[in-house]
Amino acid sequence: QFSALRPAVVACFRRALAYPLYRNWELCEKVLEDVYVIFKLGLRAILKIMLEIKLAFDHHDVYYVYSKLYFDDYCVWLQTGATEKAIRSLAHELHHFEVDKEEIGWHLEAFEDLALQTSESEDEEVENGGVFAGEHESLAAIAEECEVESVSDAVSDIIIPGSSNDMSASGHKKKPLIEEFTD
Repeated sequence: QFSALRPAVVACFRRALAYPLYRNWELCEKVLEDVYVIFKLGLRAILKIMLEIKLAFDHHDVYYVYSKLYFDDYCVWLQTGATEKAIRSLAHELHHFEVDKEEIGWHLEAFEDLALQTSESEDEEVENGGVFAGEHESLAAIAEECEVESVSDAVSDIIIPGSSNDMSASGHKKKPLIEEFTD
């Protein structure tokens, strides 16, 4: 339970940066802007959105429990206890609200710098003959060595043991394709 807006928003940012597949600071800020817009629209808009979310959760096999735990109470509160004045004041506070990366408590700027340095070092390895250097040229050389005129020629050369194409026209057993390349 939160008694002030700042700890609630910081907790939301922390959760959004910890759990989802896509963790992005700008996305968190955009969500905060969207919440401001919804609160600015007023009590009826919030209630309408909450009822739509509740409906989606009600018809899910697992998440219907969250609907009963959270959305029922919030929808009742919005209809009976919330005032337009309280919603507008929250919207006003959200409009001028900013969260700094230091408030999250995870040294996000240091992690971002480390990620940029790692990305730059990998790019330099690729350019300076690292792990992937010359891979394109070696693939081109292999393709030139094989010199297959068409795909159908290559497919007809594949030997399936025990099948009708296991014997050549002269009656001799063909060598599997893998053995031809290793000889």
